[in-house]
Amino acid sequence: MRKKYKPWMKRGSLAIKISRRIKKRRQNARLRNILAPKNAMMVLHELHPELKMTISEQPNAANQMGYTVEIEIDGKIYRGHGMSKITAKQAGSENALKAVLLEKLEQNNVKGADGSPNKFGPGGKQIQEDDVPWGSLASFALYKLFSEWQSQGFQLPASSGLPAVFQRAGVPLPFPKKLLPEDASKKHPVQLLNQIRPGCQFIESREGMPPNLTFTFSVVVDGQTFTGVGTNKKDAKKECAKHALEAMGVKYE
Repeated sequence: MRKKYKPWMKRGSLAIKISRRIKKRRQNARLRNILAPKNAMMVLHELHPELKMTISEQPNAANQMGYTVEIEIDGKIYRGHGMSKITAKQAGSENALKAVLLEKLEQNNVKGADGSPNKFGPGGKQIQEDDVPWGSLASFALYKLFSEWQSQGFQLPASSGLPAVFQRAGVPLPFPKKLLPEDASKKHPVQLLNQIRPGCQFIESREGMPPNLTFTFSVVVDGQTFTGVGTNKKDAKKECAKHALEAMGVKYE
């Protein structure tokens, strides 16, 4: 049986056999460059550089000035709210990015179910195509993962370059958690939640037609999602904050 030719077996050859461990390390280095953590705003601008973003300032349920961001992509409007322009932009961008990625996934599934003709390259090898931006999705998922670790008190190694990625995006690192005050149940739920979990982002959605509108607000706190429903924005946001605080032990009458 003839032995398979290998470059490093040739006499006088300069080829060097690369071990699996080194190949794996090189692969990891390539993936690190390709899958760099990116927040929703960065990914969304990469996918839709033509998007339109408008910011408006208005008082929230606690009579504090907050910001609302509206993002228009292909004629569709996505909103986000926050106590600062940055958090509002991030909330709106994340809301828009989720919708864009889910739409891409749905379109990809429909395209596959339609039995689209396969494409073949040289040698009759089938060429696989996919319209879902998996690299962008992975970069955003990594950003969310590291953000969650930091919010839990874990410190990322300075040499990893990850903290620089967050700061370069113009987004502050997650704020440290604060303890509940003794008079927690007497404070306005939205004001209290912003006090003990600064930086939390409320996402708004609405159903129906004026004047019969129903508002729904959602917020992610400590890895859990809480929602509130109401006939106006203030009540819906207040209920959303109350549900989050009740999970922390605040008791409302």
